[in-house]
Amino acid sequence: MKSHLKSKNFKLIILIILIGIFTLILLKRVENLIINNNSSDKSEKYPVLLSELPEIKYNPFKGKVIIKPDFDGFYLQRFSGTEEDPIINKRNFIAFRKKKVNQYNRLNFYYPYYSPFKFFHKQIYKNIRFDKDFLDPTKYFIANPYQLIIFTKADHVTPLNIINKFFKLTYNNGVITELYKDTPARNWMSEVFTFSDHPGKIWAIMINAWDAGFFYINVEPDKSENILPGQPGNVTATIHSGYYFFHVGHYGVNNLSPSKPNAWITIKEINKFTKIYIKLWRKKPDSIHDKPDLIYQLIIDPN
Repeated sequence: MKSHLKSKNFKLIILIILIGIFTLILLKRVENLIINNNSSDKSEKYPVLLSELPEIKYNPFKGKVIIKPDFDGFYLQRFSGTEEDPIINKRNFIAFRKKKVNQYNRLNFYYPYYSPFKFFHKQIYKNIRFDKDFLDPTKYFIANPYQLIIFTKADHVTPLNIINKFFKLTYNNGVITELYKDTPARNWMSEVFTFSDHPGKIWAIMINAWDAGFFYINVEPDKSENILPGQPGNVTATIHSGYYFFHVGHYGVNNLSPSKPNAWITIKEINKFTKIYIKLWRKKPDSIHDKPDLIYQLIIDPN
């Protein structure tokens, strides 16, 4: 009889221990479920388990690399590769993006295991419908993963790089420089300032930075030129983290969302030397003054 009671008590103790362990795991999972970047934009919460974020330190590549923009790769192929089957193929999409990421992998921007539908990367791509095409301008974002910040006219997704292709993109010891000079620079300015919706305003879309694991950015006004400081909450005034994703929008094709006015930047004057100096971090810094992991600067030199 005593032996039977001991056996029952032992099983009860084991059950209580297992329930306790399960409860702790569940509480930890709930605690870590959302990445909240404490941005003034309340939508900036990411449904990514913190445990999925690998602890891989970013080590800037020492040297200079010319990054060649891709204007053709994504446009010339519907990923199925056949006229008979125009549906975009997910497997070929993954292969294309991974190929573009591997092109400059010595820069160490992307994690070595990179795949667009794994880990935190999937938050960008999981809503893609492969029975639909992509809105043409958004294909540029997919074909150019090393252009970590892509600038558009405010509240539009067409990259200014597509409108004006004559620019240089260079990495040099932890600094990426996107440079327009002379006539291309004046054309760039003309596009921005003759824009009827928001003249003089551009949008710094950081979808590729986020995909590469640089979740936080800040535009430093003191190191920039010819821009106006933004209101509190603007990328020029605080730490910004822009979570973007592809989905089928009102055009009936895969498009890029959401709009983020806090990532808009105002240019002061047309045809004046302009520099936008952006700091990028993997982990959220304590202050906008913390040393960045990487710098991305846009230079428009019309003179």
